[in-house]
Amino acid sequence: MYNHYRNINPRTINYIEGRHNKWKKRSTRPHPDIYAFIDLFKNEQLLAQDQRQRHEAGAAPPKRKKTIRIAEESLYRLWDKLEKTQIDTKTFLKGAGLRYFQYLKIE
Repeated sequence: MYNHYRNINPRTINYIEGRHNKWKKRSTRPHPDIYAFIDLFKNEQLLAQDQRQRHEAGAAPPKRKKTIRIAEESLYRLWDKLEKTQIDTKTFLKGAGLRYFQYLKIE
């Protein structure tokens, strides 16, 4: 099992797995032909160029969804309370289940 203590970032094993998941979401079919795959590569290249240009121009990173921000802040507050022994483990788990996951849509 991998350690994700206080990890709010994507929980993939490595960068390639995350990239694969992104392409899988953008693909129109489970097994695209070579031409559709080339189109995916072209779109990915355009997106990467746009991101690089925005970064070089000094633009702020894109904002995350409000529900995700609220859920992460709630979970951070719970972790802090647990570390300061203001709450016990059972209360932490109950709070994490109620406060954190209510903001996330399970797909």
